[in-house]
Amino acid sequence: VPVPLLGVGGVASANALMLNALAARYGVAWTRADIAAFAAAIGGGAALWAALQYGLREVAKLIPGIGTLLGGTLNAAAAFAITYGLGEAACVWLAHARRGEAAPPDEVRRAFQDALADAVRRSKPA
Repeated sequence: VPVPLLGVGGVASANALMLNALAARYGVAWTRADIAAFAAAIGGGAALWAALQYGLREVAKLIPGIGTLLGGTLNAAAAFAITYGLGEAACVWLAHARRGEAAPPDEVRRAFQDALADAVRRSKPA
């Protein structure tokens, strides 16, 4: 039975499960070194900035009424964008790993950034 995941811990857990599932589909196992190199390829600054923005939206949710609604909505969109971006970047990384190659960091970073931009476009009202 699936358990609903809440907050940043839930998003991180869901993303870890997604990355493991993608690795299984590609027939590749993540190692600690792979995870560190993948995170570096995405860019530590991007992850830190996303975490800071998430924290600020969490603080905004403390404002009764509109803060709760706006903070929750923005966090949902951000969680979607980050998950989508990580998934796309992981597919690039894992495709190279399956061929026994090292993924070019700029290609992984570009896939992450392009997917983030695409996710933002998709999450905007029509």
